[in-house]
Amino acid sequence: MTSACRCAMDLLPDRTVRSPWLAAISAGVALLLVLASTPRIASGEAEPAPEEAASSLREQARRMYLMPPDVVRDIEPRTYFGAYLERVEPDSLILPEGVRYETGVGIDRVVPGSPAEEAGFREGDIILSLDQERFGADPDEAVNILSKRLKEKKPGDRIRIEYLRDGRVRRVSAPLGTRPILDMPSKPHPELASIFQGRRDPSMAERAVEQFDLLEEYAEVASQTAAVAAVDYNHRQVLPERPNPFRLQEVTYLLRRPTELALVSDGICRSLEDEFNTEQRNTAELVIQAAGHLDETVPRPPSPPRDLGLDGLIGVMEKSTRMIGEALDELTHEEMELAHRLLPTLLDYEDDWEEALEEIEDEGARKAAIAEKEEELATLFRAALRADLGRLFGAAAYLSQLSDPPAANRIRATLADFPAKPFPQIYEQSFLGDIRLVRETDFGLVVIGGPGTSVYLADAALIVDLGGDDYYANNAGGSRRESPCALVLDFDGDDVYACDSAISQGAGLLGVGILIDYEGNDTYSARNDAQAVGLFGVGMLIDLAGNDSYNGDQFVQGGGVIGLGLLCEGEGTDTYRAHCFSQGFGYVKGLGLVLEVDGEDTYSAGWKYADFRIPDRAFDSMSQGFGFGMRPWVVGTGADGGIGILLDSSGHDVYMGDFFCQGSSYWYALGILLDRSGADRYLSGNYSQGAGIHLSVGALIDEEGDDQYTCYDALCQGAAHDWAAGLLHDVSGNDLYVGHHLVQGGCGTVSMAILADGGGDDTYVAGDVAQSQGAGVWRDIREYGSIGMLIDGGGEDTYSDARISNGATITKETWGIVIDSDTASGDAYAE
Repeated sequence: MTSACRCAMDLLPDRTVRSPWLAAISAGVALLLVLASTPRIASGEAEPAPEEAASSLREQARRMYLMPPDVVRDIEPRTYFGAYLERVEPDSLILPEGVRYETGVGIDRVVPGSPAEEAGFREGDIILSLDQERFGADPDEAVNILSKRLKEKKPGDRIRIEYLRDGRVRRVSAPLGTRPILDMPSKPHPELASIFQGRRDPSMAERAVEQFDLLEEYAEVASQTAAVAAVDYNHRQVLPERPNPFRLQEVTYLLRRPTELALVSDGICRSLEDEFNTEQRNTAELVIQAAGHLDETVPRPPSPPRDLGLDGLIGVMEKSTRMIGEALDELTHEEMELAHRLLPTLLDYEDDWEEALEEIEDEGARKAAIAEKEEELATLFRAALRADLGRLFGAAAYLSQLSDPPAANRIRATLADFPAKPFPQIYEQSFLGDIRLVRETDFGLVVIGGPGTSVYLADAALIVDLGGDDYYANNAGGSRRESPCALVLDFDGDDVYACDSAISQGAGLLGVGILIDYEGNDTYSARNDAQAVGLFGVGMLIDLAGNDSYNGDQFVQGGGVIGLGLLCEGEGTDTYRAHCFSQGFGYVKGLGLVLEVDGEDTYSAGWKYADFRIPDRAFDSMSQGFGFGMRPWVVGTGADGGIGILLDSSGHDVYMGDFFCQGSSYWYALGILLDRSGADRYLSGNYSQGAGIHLSVGALIDEEGDDQYTCYDALCQGAAHDWAAGLLHDVSGNDLYVGHHLVQGGCGTVSMAILADGGGDDTYVAGDVAQSQGAGVWRDIREYGSIGMLIDGGGEDTYSDARISNGATITKETWGIVIDSDTASGDAYAE
């Protein structure tokens, strides 16, 4: 799992953590943060209404950086060999007597049906020469030389290869093929099509591309990025007849049209917050909208019955349980057992299955274990594809309606005077305090707590608590094998939810789990797989009021893997703490959401699981609006990623993370962090603050306020790496940006990155200005540059790069564009 996020950081210059520059900027950042510890709030100015802010965002995107999609062209067919290459240590190259080669290139895996397989190559073969050219003595350089030589060939060319197998040098001549191009569906966006129809004013970026004669370069970068949307990089197919079955249509659309990232991200967020805000609470429609972004259609559920007393609630639970069973009816018992066992282990730093496979020393045993794991994952994914996810999500939509005001009011009024009834002695130590009812049913235990303090120590399928400061040390709305549908309705009190068991506090594993807390200052503590996570199911945690605290370790606080995890918070000042895979995290075919309606909130993720690049300083977060896919690295069974969203509508908020966070993504995924208003502070490490990494797209959008963005290293603040796209768009305010390398509209390895600031007196600080502040970087591995843009819409601005001044429009090599407008319209090209 951790190896799946190994970016090609060897492409970046090496830097030690104790470099003089980093020490200096660290001190500077500390001073800046101290000076700005109190958010700057303009007195006497009303915050813009959400619709006004959205309109401003859309208008700025159109005016500043939208590019017409017709520049994207078909890429020349790529040469295809169909083998995954690996380095070979010189001391492991055992050659026949009299044969001399300094090194070779190993074949780690052969793609079924590829030219390499047709030529007879197998895993473990070592290529010694290509067309009589040897590869030198450096094992890493040998892989690069062979890869480059293969790219230089054309489809149909014959190649002559010498290779080593079973101690013998063999020779083969074989033709190269063409990489298969897939027809991947793309999300339709008719609401955006009109932007490019008829007569229109070109954006500032479009005019700069024309001014600096960069249309050919822009078109090539855009076309290469679009082309990866039609490619399958998995070594082993889950369903050979259906490549990339988990590729989300929204990701395909954005890889093809990356400059529309802000508009699409805002549209996704608006579709969700329109259903859950200060004036509207329609949770069924929220589920339906979220499922739609996973390309699943959910029929609108029937309304709950008018009678929502005990019998009515039991009826709702029975119906929801039946719907879940019908959704999973096609799965065998063995597949269900595999899913229960395997899904919670996919994301676990403390039990890293990929690392364990790599550490098997015996080569034969390692390859056998890898093959077994590949088949296990393929079986899991094939089972998921046979499940009726639309019906499964529909069960959640139906059950979630009990949180909406009409139903909630009826439940509370009907059960307000529910009398205490004797319950089986076996449960006397499991449910303590003001307990009115414990009843056994076919779908699990039903428990009713009174208005006094209650303590829940055993799992239950349905809990209705009428008030009091309560303590939950159980599943608290977490599904179980015997109870695939679980629900908690807690109407009042300062409650504590504390559970070390996975699948708790609004979590669904092969089922639906919902926790709804209506009032009170509540505390939620869990370890893994909890607090609104859905694994092949739906998990929801809805807290409507109070100053709340969320604490967890991994895969918590809004996460989805082949499912939905929706954490919705109403009013109050809330605190979120986690270590990894949290706070709006979307994994394979999953959508994870944190939707915060109001309050001064703090989000913290990281500082436990070290990142291998800088293990004495950096930690992986993968949180706060982060999309992530299963890159086929150790095993060949890969799967494309999901959508992670952190949406905060109001308040002066603080976001703290490290590597991989804050509106970013990795491997065919989408990450979004959208903050509607407030003076906010963002602190992170690498690959964050609007970064797309490895065939992925990410966006950080802040619509209002004097904001501070700090990244202590690289690839942040509108950044991208490896056929990807990243965006940071700050609509208004006097903002501060601090970073080091490949930041503030910096990117490499044929990618596109944009930092757009709509206006205000802004400060841009970067350590390496040659590769930051609107900079595209040439990478030999792709033999091409990238498109990096920094566009500022107005104000008195300050830049580290001495080449940039107010009112300037400049270009940088391979290929950067910087536009600073000092016109009243905010358009550098306005007459």
